[in-house]
Amino acid sequence: MGTSKNDFDFYAGRARITAHPHQKQYEAKFMLLHPERNVPCTYFELYMILKKRQEENPQLSVLAESWIKKLQPTAGAHPTRVFAMYAQGKDQQTAKAQVRKVRWEEMASLAKLIFRPLFAQNLASGHITVKQYVEYQEDSLFNDDLPAVRTRLMGCLKNYVLPVLGDVKLKDLSKERQEKALRAINRTLRKQKSKNALCGYVRRAYKGLLLAIEGSGWKNCYVGTGLVDLITQTHEKNTAIRNSVRVGHLDSEQRMKLFLLLNDPDLLYESFIVGLLYSGLDLAEIAAARFGDFTVLEMQGGDVCYTLVVTKRVRKLHDRYSTFGTTNEDYPIAKFRRIVLYPWASLLMLKWAEALRNKGYTDEQIEKMRLAERSTGNTITGPAELSNLLVAVLEQAGVKEAGVTRTNKDGVAYRETLPVDVELLRRDARFMAVYCGADRVMEHAMFGDPWSETDEQSYIDLLCDEYAVIRYCHLRRWSPYASGQNTASDENHLVGYVEKPTRHTLAISNPTDHPITLTLTGTFAINAEWKTCKEVFHHEKKPEIQG
Repeated sequence: MGTSKNDFDFYAGRARITAHPHQKQYEAKFMLLHPERNVPCTYFELYMILKKRQEENPQLSVLAESWIKKLQPTAGAHPTRVFAMYAQGKDQQTAKAQVRKVRWEEMASLAKLIFRPLFAQNLASGHITVKQYVEYQEDSLFNDDLPAVRTRLMGCLKNYVLPVLGDVKLKDLSKERQEKALRAINRTLRKQKSKNALCGYVRRAYKGLLLAIEGSGWKNCYVGTGLVDLITQTHEKNTAIRNSVRVGHLDSEQRMKLFLLLNDPDLLYESFIVGLLYSGLDLAEIAAARFGDFTVLEMQGGDVCYTLVVTKRVRKLHDRYSTFGTTNEDYPIAKFRRIVLYPWASLLMLKWAEALRNKGYTDEQIEKMRLAERSTGNTITGPAELSNLLVAVLEQAGVKEAGVTRTNKDGVAYRETLPVDVELLRRDARFMAVYCGADRVMEHAMFGDPWSETDEQSYIDLLCDEYAVIRYCHLRRWSPYASGQNTASDENHLVGYVEKPTRHTLAISNPTDHPITLTLTGTFAINAEWKTCKEVFHHEKKPEIQG
């Protein structure tokens, strides 16, 4: 078997990087070594190994197929040619560094397929390092967390955990070894004067990694899950208390100011985005979804319900936005759900679509447009831009800050003002959903929360039309846009306020000398209170309330 000082461990297998003079420069070659013969793999060998992986594990079929298509032409024409990836530099060291920089990720995706049996074999015996485990399982770690949280946790692994434990094999993860590593991590955090939030993320990342290793089949590192408290937190203000007294939602006056502003025709786009947000979509989903993704449910009585199955999100990678969906392992499964628009949000969507038509766009073009787009183009309007837009709207509406109660070190309460952000709107959206009668299951289905109730886990089809209609019947109870002035169509019937959970004060006069009957009816429950007003009622007869 061939050996070289240029060989190194690579994703449970071995790889080799060499550099030789080439056209007044140096050319570096990045090669994978055959799992059995320890020599660089040929195109044909890689092709056959990948075909075998497809047969062994259908889940890898799509990933393997893309590589098979790349390798097949050369494997057929030149089967003995060594497979390599190249990069150039002014000297050997520069060339090798360059091929690692530009080819590492691509070669890693191939290595994970080629060396997978070695990984599984070594995992079962504990002969892979912590770093190798993370390299292989990176795509599946912390997938239940939101993308931003997952990115934070992976960063904690790579910056704090792997530097002290990365080279340790799973079989050597003794209690003593982990205690030593955790003390080292703790010293680093204290030296950096890290905030409690970072310490908490490091603890979560470490514990989550050990739980993932256990779930993969290696059961002998469980002791470490009880050692994470060695990563201590600093004596900061109690973040739990701080969060508990944060402003939970807009008050009635703030909400009125906001939607009064959004009623301006010049802010139709902003109103449309707010309507989507209140209906349950987050900014990453608004940036990814398209008009053509909506479906329409027609109901008895002529009402229509607009729904959207959420399957895509937008994220930022290397200063550019990209879209990823449910087929991507990074997609948080709880975010796969069906959204039902408020009736008022549906109306705003139709108005915005009409505005786009007036700009010259066809229906076919509009269907392909992203919800956040003001015009067609290749540039994605992402969550950051939408967040800045909505914060500006809040400020324009006079919702610039929120007061919360704090307690100083002497136990004296005081008021602290906090700047508002788009999360305040998200919390208000939840508040209004509950106000409309949403139970915990419906709230989860609206906002993409992890399931916790037996009904949603086992019994309710959250994607079916029937459940969408049920949710629509709840959501139509509220609209931020008031109906017209209340008027009397005849002496027995009052109209103008329907399907809106609001409080109304009615002055009813009785000019007769006998009692009268006032009947209140509505689509939903009515809570009626009354009092006699001498200034209004000349006869102190108590009206009979029915409803």
